[in-house]
Amino acid sequence: MKALLINGHEKVSHAKGELNHVFFAVAQNTLEVLGYETKSIIIDEGYNVEKAIQNIIALHLNPIVDEDIHGNKAHCLSKGVIMDVVGANSFQLDKDFYKV
Repeated sequence: MKALLINGHEKVSHAKGELNHVFFAVAQNTLEVLGYETKSIIIDEGYNVEKAIQNIIALHLNPIVDEDIHGNKAHCLSKGVIMDVVGANSFQLDKDFYKV
């Protein structure tokens, strides 16, 4: 599975973001230990809006959620989402789509 972490803290004179940095590092490390592929955006380091949007799309449009790799819950959730999309847009599908 994949996760995109965004550290939105912006340094100001009275708040350098040290505690926020610790929380961010712990979150990223925890996700990686759990097997997630992480990408991060740290606002104070600057970021490319177009690249950030590409990351968000890439992380959310992975159609393959393997039960053996990602677990049963993630696999079933993925199938449920697919069914929601197909069900909500079934009027757009060709009648032959339903033939088994």
